[in-house]
Amino acid sequence: MRFRQFLATPLRRLKSELAAFLSRRDPAEYFIALMLSGLSVFFVRCLVGGSESFVGIFFKGGNDLFMDYFNSLRDVAQGVGVYTERHVIYPPLANLLLLVIARVIPTAYLETGGFPMNLTWRAYPAAVLSVTFFFLVAMLLLFAVMQREQHHTVNKTLLLLLLLVSFPVLALIERGNIVILALIALLLFMQGYDSPRRAERELALFMLAVAAALKLYPALFGLLLLGERRYRELSRAALYTLALLLLPSFFFGGPICLWWVIENTLAYSRYTAGASALSGYPILLYLLYAAGLFLVTYAAFLQKKPWKLWLLISALLLSIPSIFSSYNWLLTLPALLAFLRTERLCGTNWIYFFLLTIPSFTYLPEALQGNTLVALIAGIFLISLLELFWLCPLFRHKRRRHEASHALSQMDE
Repeated sequence: MRFRQFLATPLRRLKSELAAFLSRRDPAEYFIALMLSGLSVFFVRCLVGGSESFVGIFFKGGNDLFMDYFNSLRDVAQGVGVYTERHVIYPPLANLLLLVIARVIPTAYLETGGFPMNLTWRAYPAAVLSVTFFFLVAMLLLFAVMQREQHHTVNKTLLLLLLLVSFPVLALIERGNIVILALIALLLFMQGYDSPRRAERELALFMLAVAAALKLYPALFGLLLLGERRYRELSRAALYTLALLLLPSFFFGGPICLWWVIENTLAYSRYTAGASALSGYPILLYLLYAAGLFLVTYAAFLQKKPWKLWLLISALLLSIPSIFSSYNWLLTLPALLAFLRTERLCGTNWIYFFLLTIPSFTYLPEALQGNTLVALIAGIFLISLLELFWLCPLFRHKRRRHEASHALSQMDE
């Protein structure tokens, strides 16, 4: 009897806390719970399955570790040849940053050829330390930028720390891809593009340009400005981007290297598209991309919640074979942060919540990741299409007429 009384108080408290948690329907709290659960399950999987379960979630089982980083350093060490001989698709700004880092890498490694010599970076302390410092600084910057988010949850720090160990972030670190710098710039753009302070808005435009100058495709997020008819600001962002493309180009042969970037990108896109189901129907593939671009442009003028437009743009980019990857799911991170900050879990928000968060907490084996991402991208397109149909002015006008006639008929009765 005493034991039951001893347990009664904490059980009542636990029940009360659980009821409060469910009633708040705070997506940030749900995300924390799912991340903690996902990490616990992954930890148990690793204990049971050993090293294979641990590295099995990464590209090639971790046997290609940091190669986006080290291959890029070896490529950029060729100077002008980075575009003409190595056929790299990174814009000049990204290559200029890599050229600076390459100064600390031994020439003996930079002059090595392809596989398996490219894996010998482990034998050079400077190479090991360079990737360590790069991602240490990048992750600190990412955390500092996310700290600027005005989340109302009391567990904000825990939320951000869990985001840093989510699967897409771990996949990004394992690849060693400098897209993390573009992601930081995109977050700063998202946080400041609608700020009441002019200086912060201008900085946001410059950050959008930085992201576009690093990876090109983030330029599509300028549709947020187009949809709000902020044409002057969009023009300034375009000018910033042009400057950040042109000025670093003089380290790699001048503006002509921008043509080489386009040429190499098209060739790489054709190569990666060869693995897609529609590779034998290129015209159909291009028509689908054109339809997707029309959809996101149309959404820019109709969608009143910027995070939904951001998510749709991310889905369109991820559907391109050369961008599609587990780590590039982080393109949805700004949308996720805005969703966690502004929304409550009800109605279609439940669907959006799981579409946004499933890759973060599942830690799926590599073999299951591709189909999962395809299903999530398809889900984003489907729910976006349904919402845009609902928001369509013609449909909205007919809906209002139907509601008005229904109200009149009820009054007559």
